[in-house]
Amino acid sequence: MDARPGRVHRGGMDPVPPPDPPVDPARSRMMAAVRGKDTRPEMLVRRRLHAAGLRFRLHRRDLPGRPDLVLTRHRTVVLVHGCFWHGHACRGGRLPRTRTAWWAAKIERNRARDHAVRASLAGLGWRVVEVWECGLRDPALVDALPALVRGADPAAFGLGQGSIVTVNDPIPSQLPTSCQISMPE
Repeated sequence: MDARPGRVHRGGMDPVPPPDPPVDPARSRMMAAVRGKDTRPEMLVRRRLHAAGLRFRLHRRDLPGRPDLVLTRHRTVVLVHGCFWHGHACRGGRLPRTRTAWWAAKIERNRARDHAVRASLAGLGWRVVEVWECGLRDPALVDALPALVRGADPAAFGLGQGSIVTVNDPIPSQLPTSCQISMPE
């Protein structure tokens, strides 16, 4: 028997869900233009790091969350977050006035996923540099990015931890210890 809405099955009749509200064509076009890769903030970070001589890989699928930039030489990943989509506490992170409950739940799921990704990466021994879209308007942060990736402390540049950049160092207990190589005699 078919258990789709509005179909009869063993337990009786499923209620027919209400139809979705009509979609505004302008809103649909606007949302279709939102990209997940090669965004303007991500491109700005990539250009600055590349100009500083740092080389990186993009969106490595073998790492949790497919980080935007992976600098294997420095054991660092860079996550470039849009303020709206990742729920930043700035002007750009405000919720829309329509369907507020739906957007709040969606953004909260994104934030929970971001937290889990950061924890997973730190657990694997990666240093996580999280850059917010609004922070890239500050030339001091853009200039400090290469040093942050190389391991500098954000406070050395007058950058508040968590406001426009977050640096999570790997969890020390889960870093690889020295290896013992046994040679056959």
